[in-house]
Amino acid sequence: MERPTPPFTSPVNTSEQKCNAVVEWLQWYAENQHRPLLYDQRRCFSPDVILEAGMHGLMGLNVPEQYGGLDLDMRSTVRICQQLGSIDLSLATLITNHNFLSLSP
Repeated sequence: MERPTPPFTSPVNTSEQKCNAVVEWLQWYAENQHRPLLYDQRRCFSPDVILEAGMHGLMGLNVPEQYGGLDLDMRSTVRICQQLGSIDLSLATLITNHNFLSLSP
């Protein structure tokens, strides 16, 4: 499977299209790059995991596009969080907490 493009570099407009692009990338990431046993053994995520998540918009799901986020609606955000939870609950918790607790005004 070819590596998907980040949603903000593709000509997608709607929340649903951006969400589909992120979910597609998450599925690719889970199959090709995610190493949960290594993260468990080290008891931490590698910095490149967080960097990669940020590059694909996961650190700003609800942030307006003018500030570098994806500006997704709540339904799309929850769908992405569900996909993250099916891959790795620790990673899902980190990203969900960042989006809902850290970025709230």
